[in-house]
Amino acid sequence: MHYVVRPPCPQLAPWVECIWTLRGHGAGADPVLPDGRTEIVVNLGDVFLRHHDCGVEHQARAIFAGPATRAVILEPTGSVDVVGIRLRPAAATVLLRESMAALADQIPPLDAVARPLGEICDRVGEARDVDLHLRIDTAEAAMLAALRRAPEPNRRLAAAVNHILSRNGAGSMDDAARAAGWSPRQLQRRFLHDVGVGPKRFARVLRLQAAARAAPLAARVGWARVAAECGYFDQAHFIRDLREVTGRTPTSLFGGEHPLSAAFING
Repeated sequence: MHYVVRPPCPQLAPWVECIWTLRGHGAGADPVLPDGRTEIVVNLGDVFLRHHDCGVEHQARAIFAGPATRAVILEPTGSVDVVGIRLRPAAATVLLRESMAALADQIPPLDAVARPLGEICDRVGEARDVDLHLRIDTAEAAMLAALRRAPEPNRRLAAAVNHILSRNGAGSMDDAARAAGWSPRQLQRRFLHDVGVGPKRFARVLRLQAAARAAPLAARVGWARVAAECGYFDQAHFIRDLREVTGRTPTSLFGGEHPLSAAFING
């Protein structure tokens, strides 16, 4: 897989964390771990299949990936050619003007939640055959146009989010509330509305991402050490969280080849 990721221009920085594009060929179903963000994703290649408890479905060409608390199992059916705009936590509620709680673990077609963003799909589609960096330029320009009149995310919530991000989910939620100048109850309410999940669930996702990035070290230092350094109480705590999110053990998830998952973790 050829994965290119780039930070946004300064004008987009309050809303957008990065813009990325992925090109290559997939082989088999692959788990993609949640990361606490929402994304606009446009597929320019062959269709993706999404595996879930009710069966398998074709994924729409342009989607809005809501805040996830569980791994998403995706299977490319041929060439992979995807562009994504990863939004900062709490940015999507400003863009869509609705609560993110209803979109948790949902991946609806983009035009079902934000029809005005269709121009992004059109402009990215026109950049199908260009250099990957030029494609990112196109997506960035389309996003700038879409956000021309959008208000910035709430600064107090951003302070709480950044507090949790800076600690990879291992810090105290009371400290995160203090960073925002809110009570823990206010923090819970604002996270559910603007981020889509509560602060503790958000922190759990970040800890799991940190452990996934550290997974290559496990063969040398052991999973107990990785778990401790990523903010888990112990190895059992880490394994329990991983099973709840992915249905797998560390060995089965990180011991094989997962090109989709690896791209987003390493990126």
